[in-house]
Amino acid sequence: MKENVENITSANTTMDMQEAMDVERSLHIMTDCVVNIPVSIGFQKNSPLKPLADIYLSRIVEVGLVEKWLNDAMHPIRSLENEEDEVKALMNLKKLYGAFIALAIGYFLSFVALMGELIHWNFIVKRDPKFDKYAMDIYYSSKNK
Repeated sequence: MKENVENITSANTTMDMQEAMDVERSLHIMTDCVVNIPVSIGFQKNSPLKPLADIYLSRIVEVGLVEKWLNDAMHPIRSLENEEDEVKALMNLKKLYGAFIALAIGYFLSFVALMGELIHWNFIVKRDPKFDKYAMDIYYSSKNK
């Protein structure tokens, strides 16, 4: 009788632990995973979505998305293991001079174009006797003919 009570209490504690784990995550296939991510895809038996999902999942695996996810998830762990010298920067200020020069040339050319447009507007368009700032559509329709 005492053994039955002990078996029942040990079964109850096992059930309580199992229920606590079920509350924590609803479905987890393996207990010893590399990355503990409780995500799964489940279909009902004979689901019409399963063949389509199989196709997409096989494509995801073929492309390497799963491997990338694992590498991204394991990167902090691997970086702690491999504490090597820090990688030197690939860019420095001397290498950026070319980019700064290209930006300066672009800004200069855009400034010259803007000044040219303003000069053309003020000295050519506004001085035309047919120009009327209140009826600009008439002015431009006569210019397009």
